[in-house]
Order: sequence, then C-alpha cells, then structure tokens
Amino acid sequence: MRKNTLTNILLLSGLATLGAQATTTIIDDFESGDLSPYTTTVILDTDFASGANTSALAIDGGEITFNTTAFDSIEQLAITRSDVTLGIGDELQLDVVRGVNGDRALRGNQDFGLYVGGSVPTAAATGANDARANFITVFQRNNGGDIQTALFNDDNTGGNTNDFGGNASYDTLFIARTGVDTYEAGIYDAGVRTVLRNEVTITTDVAGPTIGFYADVRGADILESGYDNLTIVSVPEPSSAALLGLGGLALILRRRK
Repeated sequence: MRKNTLTNILLLSGLATLGAQATTTIIDDFESGDLSPYTTTVILDTDFASGANTSALAIDGGEITFNTTAFDSIEQLAITRSDVTLGIGDELQLDVVRGVNGDRALRGNQDFGLYVGGSVPTAAATGANDARANFITVFQRNNGGDIQTALFNDDNTGGNTNDFGGNASYDTLFIARTGVDTYEAGIYDAGVRTVLRNEVTITTDVAGPTIGFYADVRGADILESGYDNLTIVSVPEPSSAALLGLGGLALILRRRK
C-alpha cells in the first residue's frame, strides 16, 4: 500500500511538472527589417508648444536600435504593438546586445527598455503634455550600467521610479505579469533571474496589456548598439497543472479498481 502511494505521488508530481513547463514565443527577432507592427506615441513632452523630436526605431544587423536625429525637448515615448498582449503568468523579455567595445548598448542621451501598459497610450495633447498612465517599464540608463524602473497607475501622474545603479552584469530585461493587475520587473544574467521591482499594482485590461518599448529622449543621439529577440515566456497557470494531476489520479484509481 505504501509503495503504491509513493508511486502515485511521484506520477502526479511528474504530471504537474510537465503541465507547468514554460513555452517561449519570439515576438520579433528583428531579422526581417519590418517595423510596421510598432506604433510610437509621445506620452510626455516637456515643451509641446515648440514642436516634437524626430525619433524612431531602426534595425541594424538584425538588432533593434533607437535613434533621435532632431531634438526639441525631453520626451518619453511608448512604442507599442497592437497584435500581442501579455497574459497572466507571462513574462516579456528583451535581450541586451553588447557594443563593439564590450559594453552593453550605450545610452548616450537615450534611455531605452521594455514597456507594458493597460492599453494603447494617449498622446500628449496641447495644454496637457503629460499623458502617462497605467504602465510599468524597466530600462537602461547611463551607458547601460544603470537599470531603472518606473510605473504609473490611475491618477499617479507623478510616477514612481526606482534606480538600481551598478548592475554591471546582465543580458536580459524583463517585465512579468504575476496577476490580473500585478507586475514585477528586473534582469537576467546568464539565466539567473533578479527581481528589481517587487510586485506592484498597475490597473490594466483583463484581456491583456499592451507590450512594447519605452524611450526617454534627452538629446539627439544614435545608440552604439541595440537589442534583440523580443520574447514572451509563458507558464501555464497552477490550475492547469492541477487538472493534469487530477486526471492522472483518476486514471490510477480506475486501474486499482
């Protein structure tokens, strides 16, 4: 009896593990050169009346970069896709490519990273140059050695920024959706996951928030190097593994009868 019980436990454990295996979907490897799925929206313009910057995504050698060729004032941008959303239990990842001198993508006057928001953002309008709302970002600053995160939720237009300077070793940025309206963000280094922004609440669409890139432009500059492989890693919800386990248990009990 004891042996059968142990066997059952091991089998159910294996089924649960199988049900919880992650799947990886590459949203864009930037090899095709097609940037048409991305829409750029200015969510902060410190000097709306005088005009706008000329900023755009670009692809160089299968890597994505972000270039500003004309600078007017500090702007923050959400560069989003409308065809992909982030589900509960999913994690959005972006590989960070080393520059020609061995450093990670040099920022210069550009901050750049991942963006996850409740819906397609509203553009900054005349008289209301701050249109930031309901998003979380993790991004590089200061030649890539400084990681920062920021979030905005509902009426919190002042934002909430954490600075995690001195992260000299990392190869991937991530934002994970841990619940309907909860998120965390951080970095990977050679497969080791480090949470920098602990779980926070961001009110988002139940069906899934918009994903993409975040940029904070503070001058005209072209990145020395870029990023690769915008990826979503999905892990089945615990309920899925539990259902598999129950099915296995029913099969075992039937055989014993």
